[in-house]
Amino acid sequence: MVPAQQALSRAFALAAVAGDEYERRIAAHALYYALFHCAGEALAAKTAGRPRPFYWRGRYPDGRRVLKAHAALQNGWRRYRNANEKDGGRIRRLFSDAHKIRKAADYDLDRDFTGADLNRLTAIANRLIPVIDAA
Repeated sequence: MVPAQQALSRAFALAAVAGDEYERRIAAHALYYALFHCAGEALAAKTAGRPRPFYWRGRYPDGRRVLKAHAALQNGWRRYRNANEKDGGRIRRLFSDAHKIRKAADYDLDRDFTGADLNRLTAIANRLIPVIDAA
């Protein structure tokens, strides 16, 4: 098992040394998914004990299995915002932007994935982490 924070540190390290396009794509994938897991764990911790907590592991109270989906995470942060938590919407928007870059890295193989693309994702990650921590 790899803790989410450790995965995030390793992903930033990969992004820092990514040389060619393939390495940039791999680093973008790793960085996005490390953020995904850190944000999911943080949201689950921040909503524990609330009427509608965000479930990240295991099963819902009715027995259904929790799915770790991009939309579920973004909607979870939107609901957190709607509960008068000011940064939930900002987190959701940054995550949506990061998701678009990750999809380009993983699926748009017919276009270049440049250092600027990876730098945009790294910049989003660097803005996102403190907002998640402070939310």
